[in-house]
Amino acid sequence: VRPDPRTIHGVLLAVHAFLPVEQLYKNMLEAGADPGSAEIGRHLERVRTLNRQGAEVLLAHGRPTGVGKRIFEEIARLTSEAD
Repeated sequence: VRPDPRTIHGVLLAVHAFLPVEQLYKNMLEAGADPGSAEIGRHLERVRTLNRQGAEVLLAHGRPTGVGKRIFEEIARLTSEAD
């Protein structure tokens, strides 16, 4: 994770990149990935937290186009799903 501030576009790129990573970690845990399930769980929680924080910034401050609006809606859906 980069420590420097990002533009809204940068936040969008980060969330877009890390939503699949979050799903990968979920799938690994569901499949019983071992050894290291505790470590995978820690990574999942960190990525999940960062995705939700990024989504909050995007949804509060982003100004999507027509196509972008649908992408924002999907990001909102994916980051609000209860696990």
